[in-house]
Amino acid sequence: MLKSFALVAFAITISSCMFGQKKLEVVLSFPDTLNLTDLRIQIDNGLGRTTVPFKIADNKQVTLSDFFYSKYAAIIISLPKSKNGLHHNFCFVDEKHAKITFLPVVKDSSPLDRYVLTNAYDFRSEREKMDTFAAAETADVKKFFEKYEKEIFDGNHKDLQDQFFEMDRRTYVKIVEYIRKTGNSYFSFWYYRSNAQYSGLPLDSILSIFDTTFPPSFKNSIEGHAFRQLVVGKLETKKGNVAAQFSSNDINGNSVKLASFKSKKYVLLDFWATWCVPCIQAMPFLSRLREKYSEELEIISIAYPTNISLVKDQIAKQKMNWINIYNDISLINSYGGMGAIPKLILIDKSGKIVYHNQKDNDVDLKILVDLLEQNLVAK
Repeated sequence: MLKSFALVAFAITISSCMFGQKKLEVVLSFPDTLNLTDLRIQIDNGLGRTTVPFKIADNKQVTLSDFFYSKYAAIIISLPKSKNGLHHNFCFVDEKHAKITFLPVVKDSSPLDRYVLTNAYDFRSEREKMDTFAAAETADVKKFFEKYEKEIFDGNHKDLQDQFFEMDRRTYVKIVEYIRKTGNSYFSFWYYRSNAQYSGLPLDSILSIFDTTFPPSFKNSIEGHAFRQLVVGKLETKKGNVAAQFSSNDINGNSVKLASFKSKKYVLLDFWATWCVPCIQAMPFLSRLREKYSEELEIISIAYPTNISLVKDQIAKQKMNWINIYNDISLINSYGGMGAIPKLILIDKSGKIVYHNQKDNDVDLKILVDLLEQNLVAK
């Protein structure tokens, strides 16, 4: 049932994107005194969240222009704190030309807390109500983290780490309680679809809450279908299951369909990014596989969205002379979304997943090597 829905959702999402594409134009303006060296900007376009390249003008302004498929596009801005963590904030824009002007920092405030919006929206009232509803749980997590920050992630205190994650999960459960009371709110819908996959809740519970909380106008929107495709992709991408079908284009504009590789004994999907060091380190290994088994093995690398010029540079540098796809959020969601990478998934001739490096805990890729050696003929 889930797989059939995934195929329907895939078709609806692709069809809708052809007709539901909108364009945003937004200017971000920052104070002259603010250090923007490590500024990071992401856009949630309704299909997923992507880090966007940008240039900072001499007047400390950033101009963004991009496409989106949701009711609003979310602009997520972050800057590193002086110690650990990030300052971050987000605002929403639509098709109107927008401007977000950040004001000079005042004592004890985040540099992203004070701003003036022009044709942009922050849903401040709803955000504050949600924060108030989960204030006690949030305060507990913050207090615990401040007390045990070093120990939680030093690898030697699993008990503290487990306790921290459980407290964090309880905070999200409280937020979900609020969201279930406010399902007609776009902000509640956006917050849920943006954060549910990181909540620690069971995936089937995430789908159930989604189905029973939000109105059809949200669930049947492009962003609603994209969210369901993501969760179903996480549920279904496992050994023994039929792999999700996809139709995409490579970086040269050529059509790529999973169904067109039935002549090959295996198809290896490689999810990677330019900033992922282990991904880059694995490329010579994939190149050797390509050379050794080119007659029976097709390799398709799918790059997470960063910067197309950086992707092309790495493809040339690493001599990735196989099929390369860039920034296909629908395809990425169909296989569980933008999680940990490198992610290698092997699909056999019948269309079933027979290997998953993360689920197989195959850090050195020995299981993959042995599987291919046992079933393929080297050139």
